[in-house]
Amino acid sequence: MTHETRDPANGRFRAEQRFARSFDALDGIFAFVDRAFELLALDRAHLHDVRVAIEELFTNMVKYAPDGAPEVSVALAVAGDELTVTLTDFDVEPFDIRTSPAPPLQGPASERQPGGLGIHLVRQLMDGIGYHYEDRTSTTTLTKRLR
Repeated sequence: MTHETRDPANGRFRAEQRFARSFDALDGIFAFVDRAFELLALDRAHLHDVRVAIEELFTNMVKYAPDGAPEVSVALAVAGDELTVTLTDFDVEPFDIRTSPAPPLQGPASERQPGGLGIHLVRQLMDGIGYHYEDRTSTTTLTKRLR
Protein backbone atom coordinates (compact mmCIF):
# COMPACT_ATOMS: atom_id res chain seq x y z
CA MET A 1 0.00 0.00 0.00
CA THR A 2 1.30 3.41 -0.96
CA HIS A 3 0.96 6.30 1.46
CA GLU A 4 0.91 9.74 -0.15
CA THR A 5 0.74 13.23 1.29
CA ARG A 6 0.51 16.45 -0.68
CA ASP A 7 0.67 20.10 0.20
CA PRO A 8 0.23 22.03 -3.06
CA ALA A 9 0.53 25.37 -1.26
CA ASN A 10 4.23 24.84 -0.65
CA GLY A 11 4.99 22.31 -3.40
CA ARG A 12 5.53 19.36 -1.04
CA PHE A 13 4.75 15.75 -1.86
CA ARG A 14 5.68 12.47 -0.19
CA ALA A 15 4.93 8.89 -1.19
CA GLU A 16 6.06 5.79 0.69
CA GLN A 17 5.61 2.11 0.07
CA ARG A 18 7.04 -1.08 1.56
CA PHE A 19 8.42 -3.79 -0.67
CA ALA A 20 9.33 -7.40 -0.02
CA ARG A 21 13.00 -8.05 0.66
CA SER A 22 13.36 -9.78 -2.70
CA PHE A 23 14.93 -9.07 -6.06
CA ASP A 24 11.46 -9.77 -7.49
CA ALA A 25 10.25 -6.53 -5.89
CA LEU A 26 12.30 -4.35 -8.26
CA ASP A 27 9.55 -4.12 -10.89
CA GLY A 28 7.14 -2.85 -8.25
CA ILE A 29 9.70 -0.34 -6.99
CA PHE A 30 10.27 0.97 -10.51
CA ALA A 31 6.50 1.29 -11.05
CA PHE A 32 6.22 3.20 -7.75
CA VAL A 33 9.03 5.60 -8.77
CA ASP A 34 7.63 6.05 -12.28
CA ARG A 35 4.18 6.85 -10.88
CA ALA A 36 5.62 9.45 -8.50
CA PHE A 37 7.47 11.11 -11.39
CA GLU A 38 4.24 11.19 -13.43
CA LEU A 39 2.07 12.54 -10.60
CA LEU A 40 4.52 15.32 -9.94
CA ALA A 41 5.34 16.02 -13.59
CA LEU A 42 9.03 15.74 -12.72
CA ASP A 43 11.60 16.01 -15.48
CA ARG A 44 12.13 12.45 -16.71
CA ALA A 45 15.78 13.36 -17.33
CA HIS A 46 16.31 12.53 -13.64
CA LEU A 47 14.34 9.28 -13.66
CA HIS A 48 17.21 7.05 -14.79
CA ASP A 49 19.57 8.33 -12.08
CA VAL A 50 16.96 7.84 -9.37
CA ARG A 51 16.03 4.34 -10.54
CA VAL A 52 19.69 3.24 -10.73
CA ALA A 53 20.45 4.60 -7.25
CA ILE A 54 17.41 2.91 -5.71
CA GLU A 55 18.16 -0.36 -7.49
CA GLU A 56 21.74 -0.40 -6.24
CA LEU A 57 20.83 0.30 -2.61
CA PHE A 58 17.82 -2.03 -2.55
CA THR A 59 19.71 -4.94 -4.10
CA ASN A 60 22.50 -4.43 -1.53
CA MET A 61 19.89 -4.61 1.24
CA VAL A 62 18.50 -7.85 -0.18
CA LYS A 63 21.93 -9.36 -0.80
CA TYR A 64 23.78 -8.34 2.36
CA ALA A 65 21.00 -8.35 4.97
CA PRO A 66 18.92 -11.41 4.08
CA ASP A 67 17.85 -11.90 7.70
CA GLY A 68 16.42 -8.41 8.10
CA ALA A 69 12.70 -7.67 8.34
CA PRO A 70 10.66 -9.04 5.43
CA GLU A 71 10.05 -5.57 3.96
CA VAL A 72 12.07 -2.48 3.04
CA SER A 73 10.51 0.99 2.84
CA VAL A 74 11.08 3.26 -0.16
CA ALA A 75 9.92 6.86 0.01
CA LEU A 76 10.11 9.77 -2.41
CA ALA A 77 9.55 13.35 -1.30
CA VAL A 78 9.66 16.59 -3.22
CA ALA A 79 10.06 20.01 -1.68
CA GLY A 80 10.76 22.86 -4.03
CA ASP A 81 13.37 21.77 -6.53
CA GLU A 82 14.77 18.87 -4.50
CA LEU A 83 13.81 15.22 -4.62
CA THR A 84 14.59 13.12 -1.56
CA VAL A 85 14.69 9.33 -1.79
CA THR A 86 14.70 7.41 1.49
CA LEU A 87 15.34 3.68 1.83
CA THR A 88 14.69 2.27 5.28
CA ASP A 89 15.82 -1.22 6.24
CA PHE A 90 14.53 -2.76 9.46
CA ASP A 91 16.14 -5.20 11.91
CA VAL A 92 19.60 -4.98 10.33
CA GLU A 93 23.17 -4.13 11.21
CA PRO A 94 24.35 -0.62 10.22
CA PHE A 95 25.79 0.05 6.78
CA ASP A 96 26.59 3.65 5.91
CA ILE A 97 27.49 3.90 2.22
CA ARG A 98 29.20 7.22 2.90
CA THR A 99 32.00 5.37 4.72
CA SER A 100 32.47 2.73 2.04
CA PRO A 101 35.89 3.17 0.42
CA ALA A 102 36.07 4.27 -3.19
CA PRO A 103 36.78 1.35 -5.51
CA PRO A 104 39.95 1.27 -7.55
CA LEU A 105 39.14 2.67 -10.97
CA GLN A 106 42.57 2.41 -12.58
CA GLY A 107 43.87 -0.52 -14.56
CA PRO A 108 42.06 -3.32 -16.37
CA ALA A 109 38.80 -4.52 -14.83
CA SER A 110 40.13 -8.08 -14.77
CA GLU A 111 42.86 -7.02 -12.32
CA ARG A 112 40.66 -5.02 -9.94
CA GLN A 113 39.03 -6.28 -6.77
CA PRO A 114 35.27 -6.65 -7.32
CA GLY A 115 32.81 -4.57 -5.32
CA GLY A 116 32.12 -0.95 -4.59
CA LEU A 117 31.33 0.23 -8.12
CA GLY A 118 27.57 0.42 -7.49
CA ILE A 119 27.98 2.63 -4.43
CA HIS A 120 30.49 4.74 -6.34
CA LEU A 121 27.87 5.16 -9.08
CA VAL A 122 25.23 6.22 -6.54
CA ARG A 123 27.63 8.87 -5.23
CA GLN A 124 28.11 10.17 -8.77
CA LEU A 125 24.41 10.19 -9.70
CA MET A 126 22.98 11.83 -6.59
CA ASP A 127 23.68 15.27 -5.15
CA GLY A 128 23.63 14.28 -1.50
CA ILE A 129 23.68 11.22 0.75
CA GLY A 130 22.61 11.04 4.38
CA TYR A 131 22.49 8.16 6.82
CA HIS A 132 20.91 7.42 10.18
CA TYR A 133 20.93 4.24 12.28
CA GLU A 134 18.91 3.66 15.41
CA ASP A 135 17.23 0.65 17.04
CA ARG A 136 18.41 -1.70 14.28
CA THR A 137 16.82 0.54 11.65
CA SER A 138 19.07 1.73 8.85
CA THR A 139 17.95 4.78 6.86
CA THR A 140 19.77 6.02 3.77
CA THR A 141 18.63 9.33 2.30
CA LEU A 142 19.56 10.46 -1.19
CA THR A 143 18.91 13.91 -2.60
CA LYS A 144 18.73 15.02 -6.20
CA ARG A 145 18.42 18.64 -7.36
CA LEU A 146 15.75 18.80 -10.01
CA ARG A 147 16.77 22.11 -11.66
